[in-house]
Amino acid sequence: MGILFTAGCALPVWSRMLAAGHTVALWRLAGPVVLFALLAWLNCYSIECWESRPEHSCTGPHRPPQVLAQATLLAVAGLLLAVLVAPAQPRSAALLVSGAAGALLLALLDCFSQRLSPVALRAAADLALLTPVLLASLVWLPQ
Repeated sequence: MGILFTAGCALPVWSRMLAAGHTVALWRLAGPVVLFALLAWLNCYSIECWESRPEHSCTGPHRPPQVLAQATLLAVAGLLLAVLVAPAQPRSAALLVSGAAGALLLALLDCFSQRLSPVALRAAADLALLTPVLLASLVWLPQ
């Protein structure tokens, strides 16, 4: 699901870039697109995890912290990649940081999952995917 959603978002942009002959710029988006696909997958996984357990949490004294660990790993990977590409690709780095922020929001939701209703968790998890929109205005300002 995450791959299909991301493909639906990225393919129109990639096709326009290819038509305009911006093949080098096309590859600059590969990292953010992969991170967003993983974030979309984590969103679906988190919702399934929270809703499949009566206590609405994948963490606890007898279970490994599945969502928390995976969200944290994704956030750290996104931030590290952003630091690596920032000097050469500041716009891609900004997208990576926003994706990492979305992963951190999912980790935070997992920590508070026992306090929220399943509907609130589902809505908040979907809102976490919108974090790249917050930086979009900064990313595409003229440089």
